[in-house]
Amino acid sequence: MSRRPYHRPLRRSLTTLAVVCAVLTSVPASSQPAAALADTTATTPGLLVAHQARILDTRNGTGGYTTPMTANVARTLTVTGAAGVPTSGVTAVAVTVTAVGATANGNIQIAAGDATTFTGTALVYNTGDTTSNTALVGLDANGRLKVASDHSGVNVVLDLQGYFTSAADASAGGFVASTATRVIDTRTGLGTVAAKIPTGSAVTVTPGARIDIPASATAVYASIVIVNQAGNGYVTAYPTGSTPPSPYSLNFDTAAPHAIGTSIPLNSDGQFDIYVAAGGPIDVIVDIEGYFQTGDNTAAFTPMQSRLYDSRVSPHVALAAGESRTITVAGTAGIPAMSAGVDAVAINLTTVNTTATAIGYLTAWTTGQAEPAVSSTNFSTTNSLRSSLLVLAPNPAGQITLHNHSNGTIHFILDAEGWIHT
Repeated sequence: MSRRPYHRPLRRSLTTLAVVCAVLTSVPASSQPAAALADTTATTPGLLVAHQARILDTRNGTGGYTTPMTANVARTLTVTGAAGVPTSGVTAVAVTVTAVGATANGNIQIAAGDATTFTGTALVYNTGDTTSNTALVGLDANGRLKVASDHSGVNVVLDLQGYFTSAADASAGGFVASTATRVIDTRTGLGTVAAKIPTGSAVTVTPGARIDIPASATAVYASIVIVNQAGNGYVTAYPTGSTPPSPYSLNFDTAAPHAIGTSIPLNSDGQFDIYVAAGGPIDVIVDIEGYFQTGDNTAAFTPMQSRLYDSRVSPHVALAAGESRTITVAGTAGIPAMSAGVDAVAINLTTVNTTATAIGYLTAWTTGQAEPAVSSTNFSTTNSLRSSLLVLAPNPAGQITLHNHSNGTIHFILDAEGWIHT
């Protein structure tokens, strides 16, 4: 059966009370002792190859499964040798994980195929929801990953954004995937004080206190989960000691707990802050999925934060139903031109203010290539404020294209988080 994007209308039955009651069950608290360090032996540093393909869709058999998830039963998926991924030399993948048609509130976890336990949360979903997030996942020696849900009845889609190849040695730099490890949880006091973060305040995160990260690490990849929020809002993550960047790129709404995948630069002490710009007080959970390391050679990830595009700001306009739009993302806003050796750009895509009357999604890809059968981020009539990290290879002119797969207009924002260069 051919791969296809997910676009089925789903009826939303979530109530505010259900969200409040589900917080502690849909986002489990970590039970790992505070003094323990997580193992990061999953991979050696790897260099990113941007590549888009659907590798799992439990609705139609893509990836070998044709039924919704069963609660707490992991499903194993071989990634190498499938969907254009090399058969060897691949250490980790960047994937967009989507929950479709959930019958209960819950969460999805992803780990290497040989992992014995799951830690961290890749995605939070609610009854009737279609929502997505980005995760960087290390593969086992056989090129496999595994995925699980804590509730039955939800379908899961995994769309590949890219894969990391092993570097010849550590000096080449790149991404090092690790077992997803919870480093702070403001609900329980894990790694911080047990208290919500009010608007206008920040919490400092020291990932090296919970996970073994070398001093040469320049950034981490994290899943930030927002729960118990007071309203629609924004957070931003940045190196401790620097000024919070504005505008803010990580968005959430009041409808449900919200997971946001993002890369975060570290300061010289290996720390970063999460600043609540609006919507507080909130509880924050941070799961680290790996780190970026730069050596003397090139071919590494350079973190940065810059706004590339905002359709709400003139002369830009909303993306119409069915419209495709080409946008320049390299050679602008602080990102070097493609001729300077840029291979891919890490972009946080945020959707906002849809007029659609059914669930929709955006697909982003390299301008000039055929549109891939994947989804980059999903939104609904009641949850249009969505953020998801994309890793895209622009064309030689530095351009990508976005397509609105919905029956209404949608505004969107593109924020650069860094670039991969040779």
